[in-house]
Amino acid sequence: MDQTLGVKIPSLVFNGILMVHSIILWGTGAFYLILGVLLYHILGNLYIGKEGLENSTAFLYMCITFGIILIAASFITNFIVIHPSLHRFCFLCVIYLVVIAFITIHYAIGKYSTPFLREAMKKGFVHVMKNFNAEHVINNHLNALQQNMECCGSYNFTSWFDTAWAGGVARVPPSCCKNLAQCHNLQPLIVNDIFTKGCFRPIDAVTLVLQVALLSIFLGTIVTQIAATLCGVIMAIRHKKMHEITSVIPLF
Repeated sequence: MDQTLGVKIPSLVFNGILMVHSIILWGTGAFYLILGVLLYHILGNLYIGKEGLENSTAFLYMCITFGIILIAASFITNFIVIHPSLHRFCFLCVIYLVVIAFITIHYAIGKYSTPFLREAMKKGFVHVMKNFNAEHVINNHLNALQQNMECCGSYNFTSWFDTAWAGGVARVPPSCCKNLAQCHNLQPLIVNDIFTKGCFRPIDAVTLVLQVALLSIFLGTIVTQIAATLCGVIMAIRHKKMHEITSVIPLF
């Protein structure tokens, strides 16, 4: 294991691989941390209470926890590469194995929870639509979603007509407008001025992208963690040999 095709690879190469791996760990951890906080913020703003969030919060908390673990593993990797020793490299290998276990659990929870997360976002969206009041602060978040996703209503823009806010009249909130400066979102409603597709479609698309991203990150993390673990084992073996050599050298 200490040699490849009979050629001993310099320790600098393995240390370099571990340093690059620490950057990957930090980036992946930051992604999960931001993802968990962002999704929790969105769902928290779409729901007044906890109803509908039970099956999705576990995934959000897991994202935040796993993100913190990866960032911590990144800093530990940097410290051990700068201050190497046999026991520290062994400890690093254990950490990488723990990360593999966590990413496996996280992916399983994510695969199970993503459909519930999608439904929670849809239910929250409909909940705010039914209780829509242009002056209520919670509606600012719904308006922001419609503007950012360029959508209007749940299934389509006509979903707004059945809300208490519209009262059966053909009108939509200003956040459905393509151009706020020139928009006929009230009577008479001009369809060409507003987004017509419903927000459920982009929510489904975002969920699908999230599922693909989770699978890609899971597979990528497994591969990189195994490679980093092998590097850690090789460096531990080399420090063990170095320790054995120095322990038999007589001191004068």
